[in-house]
Amino acid sequence: MTQRKPRELIDADGQPIEYRVEVMEAKTKKIKVVGLNQPTSSALRAHLETSTGRFLFEGQREKLSVQTVARMLKGWTAEVRITERVATHSLRKTFARQHLDRGAKIVVPMHCLNHSSERQTLAYLGIVAEDVAKLYSDPI
Repeated sequence: MTQRKPRELIDADGQPIEYRVEVMEAKTKKIKVVGLNQPTSSALRAHLETSTGRFLFEGQREKLSVQTVARMLKGWTAEVRITERVATHSLRKTFARQHLDRGAKIVVPMHCLNHSSERQTLAYLGIVAEDVAKLYSDPI
């Protein structure tokens, strides 16, 4: 979402288009609709009112690069004393896994991740391998 331009997030009158954003994934070129809750929508509206740039999130050279976001994330995790390595991609996996752990059906994170099958999502999250390892370690 770092490469979306502010004008693509609002209508011609400058009003939010409902509370969702369409994002094209760089890798797959698939369009994904991301819902925005009220606090996020309000923050986005406030940001757009003061933003003068071409991109929603800008760095020194216009749009933020993946490397810049990774450096920012590394700094934030250091500030809160997280010692494990956290990559931007880890956030995607963690988001999906937490929904599953809280009882969501597999199709929910599958849709969020833009996967084409439940099997793909299970493999991506390492659930099948994890379950097999647990099977062998638990007594009968």
